[in-house]
Amino acid sequence: MYSFLKHKNKKDNLNIAKPKTFRKYLLRTLVFGKYNIFFWFIIKIFYNFLSKLILKKFLQSLYNDCKVIAGPFKGIRYVEPISAGSSLIPKLLGTYEAEIIPTINSLKKNKYYKIINIGAAEGYYAIGFSLIFPDTNIVAYEINKETKELLDKMIKFNKKESQITTSENLCYEDFNKISSELRLLIFSDCEGYEHELFNNDIIKKFINSDLILEMHTNNFDKTTLEKNFEKSHYIERINSDKHMINISQYSDLIINLKDYINIYAENRSEYHYFIILRSKNHN
Repeated sequence: MYSFLKHKNKKDNLNIAKPKTFRKYLLRTLVFGKYNIFFWFIIKIFYNFLSKLILKKFLQSLYNDCKVIAGPFKGIRYVEPISAGSSLIPKLLGTYEAEIIPTINSLKKNKYYKIINIGAAEGYYAIGFSLIFPDTNIVAYEINKETKELLDKMIKFNKKESQITTSENLCYEDFNKISSELRLLIFSDCEGYEHELFNNDIIKKFINSDLILEMHTNNFDKTTLEKNFEKSHYIERINSDKHMINISQYSDLIINLKDYINIYAENRSEYHYFIILRSKNHN
């Protein structure tokens, strides 16, 4: 209970409630009185400390589980907390290269004879696509010997040996053997080799196929590769600043939004983008 004393104030003429107990008086003085700046400064320090503590605990839990917790590839299990050539945390969060997630979701309804992953790294996309297309065989190319060993471990750990085959060879010779009648899904991240690989002869092999290519350039000019695909495919360019993360997927995580945004951030080059190539024969 409070006893009310009316105080005249020339500035605001407010009615102020005077607490009866010292504890209430002290609390009111700290929160609203002349020491309130110091009080809220202490609260801010405590809040930041608590946020970092929660973040540390969350990341530790993420590493311990080593499992993708959201996104189209939810459920991928990592044999160890290692990601080849890219950040692990965005992959475990399911936000890795999030700008192409809508594209991946839009492909789920399609039927493909085979899926080919060029530059498969530890298998995030190869294994991820195996979850979306459980009845489709997948070939994963990875030329780095150590990375391919990790890729094979990941495939075995996720029990996908019967669906995913791997190769340490360059894919060019295999592509020459592909029938142009087949409808394939190609996902490529080959660090610039795409400009050499997808020449006019190879493009003819994929007139019925859909492709997602990560582009490695030093500008945003239209590449020869894109020009060569124009006759047979609808082309969409997706820049890295186009994505939106669906925060609702993470509503049950005890972590604030600022910390979340910091940990899903990825190191991208200035000219990083994808091109989505959809066959005009099927779209």
